[in-house]
Amino acid sequence: MTEEGTSDAMEILYEMFVKDNPEMLVLIEKARKESNIGHYIYWIRREKKISEKDFAESLGISIRNLRDVEDADFQNGDIEAVYKNAFDKYGELTKHKHHSDSGWFTERAKKDNV
Repeated sequence: MTEEGTSDAMEILYEMFVKDNPEMLVLIEKARKESNIGHYIYWIRREKKISEKDFAESLGISIRNLRDVEDADFQNGDIEAVYKNAFDKYGELTKHKHHSDSGWFTERAKKDNV
């Protein structure tokens, strides 16, 4: 519990790690964006019923890099370029919603002008 008495986990994490640390907010938003891209890549591949091998080849990346993108752990290039390439080739998801969390930390930081 924080000094104010909240037991809300998100609020506690915000108070501990983000409130006075704008750099942390940047890292959180980057991770959120990469997670959303990974989710899109995974579901578009599944929705189109394309093998990892064929999907990776169509995007010009290796299977290993495809797996890293899907896990939001892509370190070998521009994850946004992979997303753009996939979106240009395959478009919107039709069966699954593209996951996007609320950006809770960003919204909370706006209240504190972080």
